[in-house]
Amino acid sequence: MDKVIKPAYLHGEVIVPSSKSYFQRAIAMAQLSKGTSRIFHRGHCDDSRAALSIIKQLGAEVYEAESRVIIKGKFEPSSSKLNCHESGLCFRMFAPLIALHNKELTLTGSGSLTKRPQGIIADALRQFNVKVKTTGGLLPLKIQGPIQGSNAKIDGSISSQLLSGLLIALPLADADSTVTVQDLNSVPYIQMTIDLLKKFRIKIQNNDNKQFFIKGRQDFIATDYVVEGDWSAASFLIAGAMINGDLTIRGLNMNSLQADIKIIDLLKNINANMKLLSDGIYIKSTQIQPFDFDATNCPDLFPALVALAAHAKGTSTIKGVNRLIHKESNRALSLKTEFKKLGISISIENNIMHIEGGKIKPAIVNSHNDHRIAMALAITSLKANSNISITNSDCVNKSYPDFFFDLEQLSD
Repeated sequence: MDKVIKPAYLHGEVIVPSSKSYFQRAIAMAQLSKGTSRIFHRGHCDDSRAALSIIKQLGAEVYEAESRVIIKGKFEPSSSKLNCHESGLCFRMFAPLIALHNKELTLTGSGSLTKRPQGIIADALRQFNVKVKTTGGLLPLKIQGPIQGSNAKIDGSISSQLLSGLLIALPLADADSTVTVQDLNSVPYIQMTIDLLKKFRIKIQNNDNKQFFIKGRQDFIATDYVVEGDWSAASFLIAGAMINGDLTIRGLNMNSLQADIKIIDLLKNINANMKLLSDGIYIKSTQIQPFDFDATNCPDLFPALVALAAHAKGTSTIKGVNRLIHKESNRALSLKTEFKKLGISISIENNIMHIEGGKIKPAIVNSHNDHRIAMALAITSLKANSNISITNSDCVNKSYPDFFFDLEQLSD
């Protein structure tokens, strides 16, 4: 689907969708729990639906309502083939979880996920005596457990999602485990996982984010949990208001462990016209100052920050380009290509992206089937000289299905 975005001023109040990162973790833990969990402020995006489908196939009894899901924990797979569609978190997190079973299960996906290398997952699981077969290093993965407690070393430089999956699965192993991680990035996501595990009565010992001790034979205990709002989604609304608007954005945990809450630090550094609220933020557009920002541990902020930088007077730099290669697209290349069509020059030197701000010109741009690229292009157009057309715009369903609806409702 193509979407035409007109220059507009954003005004009003909006509630952000639930965090898909927290939602997927919560329902995975509920599926492994003894008893029935109630997960409130549920997710409706494609990634969240993919994870729900997986836990159903793994045996959980699930009742779905508009605002919540009720999950009775059970681990009796009804299918040998599990499809995570395009959700990287779903795939990397559930790979260790399905290794808890002694039956061979096949984990697969679609779209860009089929092109992402999976050797790191296979290498990690084999250290826990799990049998793993890849397809030339790619999907599908055939996995057969049961996973056994062990000492292992894994690479955390590409993604922390595999580590999150291990931290969820290994408490149910037959023995204790120690996981040593080299070059761990996206540390906040590991803190999120450990924090949520505590709510399900699971204890993890974290030694400076370099080594994790996991006691085996623990039990997940069902719980009620309210999923907080998504700071990743909020970052685009915040950037949109900074570019051209005044918005009150609610539904956020202002003490969140989510990585993308770091956008608040940037707003403070560039003297944004904002007010922090108990459950969100009010922000009004002003002249955007060029900035320098390290997004190594919050790479999902890159697209929204590039949109901000495109409207700054001067050159901004964002560190952490290496984290963008294995996303829904090669985001560094996608951003450079599409923003060039809008008249914005982007250069990349080593691990740093340089964005030269300027006037936004009308163009036909492509999302590269990447939800965050689509949203970044949309908010960039708010102060363009004329309309911008985004091809394959429906990819926003992956994380924020109501994004364009909310944008239209807020536009003057």
